[in-house]
Amino acid sequence: MEDTRKKVIECFNSLGFVVDDDDTVDILDYLDNSITYISFIVEVESTFDIEIPDEYLLQGRMRNIGNVCDVVEMLKKE
Repeated sequence: MEDTRKKVIECFNSLGFVVDDDDTVDILDYLDNSITYISFIVEVESTFDIEIPDEYLLQGRMRNIGNVCDVVEMLKKE
């Protein structure tokens, strides 16, 4: 999971954001518009070679680094 976490943070970095490795940080504070949010999702999908289902794309579902990592880990197992 630590490797996943590091790669998720790198996805933020590739979009020009520096985020704290802290599950209390709301990632929507960084991804403040739909284009930026979708760019982040595409970066995560590309990095992990997964496709995130639409029901996970609701902005309330992945609110922090831990939530994103949980979704990625679950999808990698499928």
